Amino acid sequence: MRILLGVLTLFSCHVLYCTALPSWAVLVAGSKAWVRYRHQSNVCNMYQILRAQGFPKEKIITFMYDDIANNTMNPRPNEIINEPNGPNLYHDIDIDYKGNTVNKENLFKVLLGDSSSGGKVIKGSRTQNVFLYYTGLADEDGEFTMSHPTEGYIKNTEFIEVLKQMSVKNPFYRMFVVFEASHSGLMFEEVLPNKMKVIVMTAGATDEDTHGAFCDDPSFKTCLAGVFSYHFSQFLKQNDLTKSTIFDLYNYVRHASKLHHPQLYGQVEAGGMQLRAFIKYKTPAATAAPPAALMGDEYYLGSEEESNKVADTDISHSLALESLDSINYNM
Repeated sequence: MRILLGVLTLFSCHVLYCTALPSWAVLVAGSKAWVRYRHQSNVCNMYQILRAQGFPKEKIITFMYDDIANNTMNPRPNEIINEPNGPNLYHDIDIDYKGNTVNKENLFKVLLGDSSSGGKVIKGSRTQNVFLYYTGLADEDGEFTMSHPTEGYIKNTEFIEVLKQMSVKNPFYRMFVVFEASHSGLMFEEVLPNKMKVIVMTAGATDEDTHGAFCDDPSFKTCLAGVFSYHFSQFLKQNDLTKSTIFDLYNYVRHASKLHHPQLYGQVEAGGMQLRAFIKYKTPAATAAPPAALMGDEYYLGSEEESNKVADTDISHSLALESLDSINYNM
């Protein structure tokens, strides 16, 4: 009987796993200033990926301080890149919350559908999926920033409480949270309930710093991307999102991000969902990957061979303090 149930789990597909499509994306650059260029470039890169996958602008909500493109230190004025000699990612981007409006109050209002934020907010539905991407600064106390530590923190428990409220007041079918910051595992480990219909991928474990990539260009004098975010985006650009799952993506980045170890939290079995459910907008219904089958006491995350769909990219990185996504090193 156990074998039969395992087979049924492996090949079955909940109707919404097969048909639920992305409806909203929230992109957050949680820092400001030239030294943290990479966080805003990561968001611009993700924005362009979503647009290339058919996401309409009105469904993408962007938080970005917007002090980089026209910064006096920028050798490519009015442009933002994410890799050496890369394309301009700042073009045709709508920034919904910039400057002082990049704060936790507005982030919470966006998630809860509170229009008093003065900008776009998520309008929830139980048949919609939500993609939330954060790249910024965090610390070993389970806190992260929206722009700078001096302007306040968001405690992990506070953030999880808002997600709980959202699941009731502004519901969704599944939410995929991607979180790049130092100690990012600490934001969710033993804090995020596994029954909340939220799956989280962090750039590293609870005790790990995350790092910048492409930090050695003397004309920029800063890191152009995050190591985790760069590998994450490369997978999205080079794979069929109607066939690849969250588990496929996770397996790739955990092998590619050699400096730190990505983690999964929350409703891990949702990792069997195709990435199109969160990132590729309005694609025809197709046979979706099922929830991961239990194999022993662990979820099957795929083989190493399956994870290497994209050749590992040898990217330059720096271990200088300013390249770390840690609040303590970025005051």
